[in-house]
Amino acid sequence: MKVAANEELLKRFVIREAYVNALRASREEVSIANAYFIPDWRIRRALAQAAARGVAVRVVVPGHSDSSAVWHAMRGQYDYLLARGVRIFEWQGPMLHAKAVVVDRTWCSVGTFNLDHRSLQHNLEVNLNVLDRALAEDLARRFETGVEGSVEITLADWRRRSWTERVQERFWSAFDYFF
Repeated sequence: MKVAANEELLKRFVIREAYVNALRASREEVSIANAYFIPDWRIRRALAQAAARGVAVRVVVPGHSDSSAVWHAMRGQYDYLLARGVRIFEWQGPMLHAKAVVVDRTWCSVGTFNLDHRSLQHNLEVNLNVLDRALAEDLARRFETGVEGSVEITLADWRRRSWTERVQERFWSAFDYFF
């Protein structure tokens, strides 16, 4: 068990590095639930590389948000990830505020860290990273419940969305640094 915090300038990226290292080491499955899912290029690339290796990568994100700008910016990430084999599910229940990842049902991380620029660069965040099969299995089961209450976004459906949605996603994605 290790507490990871991005409390200082020199430790600003410690939580993201734990994510990236876990994603790179993944062999079977990666399950992520995140409320503000606007990952930087290192996380996006690690997710895409994991999927390319045959890892089952699934991400549960909110089907609606308390900020429409953030929600559209978040959705602006979908095409890249879906095209590379990452499965995305939008939670249909009340506001999703989870921030958790499970890798190979062995390693997990839970805390305050959103996969967005604000958490990476500005906020003081803390996550608990645990290498424990029993805890990771329990969290994975909870993740399955989240998937059951979600709608999967497929690449084919995604590419058929309206032009107004595309414009909003592109516009708000231009400002994702501020989210």
